[in-house]
Amino acid sequence: MRPDQSVPRLPAPRAFTLVELLIVIAILGVMLAFLLPATGKAREAARRAACASNLRQICLAAIRHAQDDPGGYYIPNPENDNNVDNFIPLYPDYVKDTRIFVCPSTTNQIRDTADLRNNAVGGANGTRGHSYEIRNWTDADIVFPDGVSFREKTRKNFRQHKNSSNGGLVMDADDSTENNDENNWPNVSDNHGAAGFNVGFMDAHVEFISPSRRLLEAYLAGYYNPSVHASTYAKFGVNHSGNTFTYIR
Repeated sequence: MRPDQSVPRLPAPRAFTLVELLIVIAILGVMLAFLLPATGKAREAARRAACASNLRQICLAAIRHAQDDPGGYYIPNPENDNNVDNFIPLYPDYVKDTRIFVCPSTTNQIRDTADLRNNAVGGANGTRGHSYEIRNWTDADIVFPDGVSFREKTRKNFRQHKNSSNGGLVMDADDSTENNDENNWPNVSDNHGAAGFNVGFMDAHVEFISPSRRLLEAYLAGYYNPSVHASTYAKFGVNHSGNTFTYIR
C-alpha cells in the first residue's frame, strides 16, 4: 500500500435504542406468557398419567384380593367404619409401596400406615392421607338403570357386581372442601381441578372422565349412588326419582 492511500473505515455498529430494547422485551414477555400455560398443561398431563398408573395398580391389587377373598370382596372395608376409604386391606400384601396411593397432582402425604385409612382432608391441598376414594358400597333398595337392586347394603364384590368394564371402583378423591362444592363431582379443589376424575374400573382399566353422563354411568354401572345435585342428573340425561335411576334417551 502506498503512503498516500488511506484505509477505508467500516461504519460503526448501530446500537439498539431504548425503544427497540423495550419492544424486544415486550415481545419476549408475550411469548413467555403463551409458553407458560402450555408448560403447565404438559406437566399436569404427565401428573394425570402418573395418577392413572397409580389407580390401575390399586385396581389390579383389588382384583387379586377379590380372587383370594372367600366373599370375592375387592376392598373389605368395615361397614361401620366412618373412614370408608381405607386401603389398609391392600397394604402391604397387594400393594408394596405407599406412594401408589398418592396422586402426584396433590400435596397429600402418607407418613405411616394410619394415613391409609382415609383420603387427605382438604382435597388436592391436603396433607396427611391418601388421594383416592373407594366406591365400595351399594346401598339397599336402589333401582339402578339396568333394573338391578340389592336387598341389603353390599360391599362391592366380583360375584354380584358384574359390570366390571363399566363400573367404577376407585376414583380421584372428592370431599367437599369449598363453598358450593358438589360432592362426588369434579371441583376446583380436587386432584385435577374441575377438569374431571381419573376413574379406575373393576376390570382395572382407567379413564380420565370429564363432567359428563359418562362419569354418572361409571358410578351407576358400578351400583353406586353418586348423590350429586338434581341439576347434574338432569343436565346429563339421568332421571332420579325416589330410589330409582333411569337414563333419558
